[in-house]
Amino acid sequence: MKNFYLAKGNLTHSRFVPKRTFFHNKQQMLLLNIKTLTESDSLPWPLSYNTRGLLSISDQTFLDSSNENLHKKVRSIFNDATYEDVEHRIFLLTMPAILGYTFNPASFYFKLDKDDQITAAIVEVHNTFNESHVYRLDFNHKNQPVRHEKEFHVSPFIDRTGEYEFSFKLSENSVTASIGLKQDQNLVIQTIFSADLLELSKRKLLINYPLILMSVFLTELRILIQAFKLKFKLKFHFFPKPFPVDKTVKSPARGFISRLKFPFL
Repeated sequence: MKNFYLAKGNLTHSRFVPKRTFFHNKQQMLLLNIKTLTESDSLPWPLSYNTRGLLSISDQTFLDSSNENLHKKVRSIFNDATYEDVEHRIFLLTMPAILGYTFNPASFYFKLDKDDQITAAIVEVHNTFNESHVYRLDFNHKNQPVRHEKEFHVSPFIDRTGEYEFSFKLSENSVTASIGLKQDQNLVIQTIFSADLLELSKRKLLINYPLILMSVFLTELRILIQAFKLKFKLKFHFFPKPFPVDKTVKSPARGFISRLKFPFL
């Protein structure tokens, strides 16, 4: 695989109980080799690292608000004290900051072996309460989904119980990230991001900049619209935010909604 890609695709979100709801949006993300990102001084413009600009990735907005090198942060979570980079690479799937603003409901860190197979992953989840949480996952070479107990309160219209099922597919041409939530063995929510991968270049970034901008700035607006619909139209039950569990921390990339203090968010 190359080092930098534009992931151009679609995000679908389905809820099956207590009533079925569905929405679908075009979504643009970046897939970046973290080691190359943090060491490179020749990123395709207008993408920059640790410098505010039209598009940027900053150490301070991922995993915690420290200035520690992002590659080191991720390796510490993977517990990789020493490994040969020729055999293992870590890719980040995320939305960049636009003029310093970013809000990622989820960012994904994929650890690849020498055959470009996913051996482990980190899912960094943010909610609209100014909180974030990390799920660390281990995969086998059979590419089977990995299950993990739900530990983080994301939506106020579903409680903090159940089990996630994570499934990822990655190749030189495409990426798919699927997250399903089951409660009492029943599928409650299914979210899928599926995209084609285009090798990143200045030309591709400029052509797709309006779409990337819309993906970043419309994310919270879409969340707000869905919350209005679930609360006032469909009358979904409201679950107050529970006390955070371990590994839930203050979000390093605070969005707009957490500042607005809506009573139903």
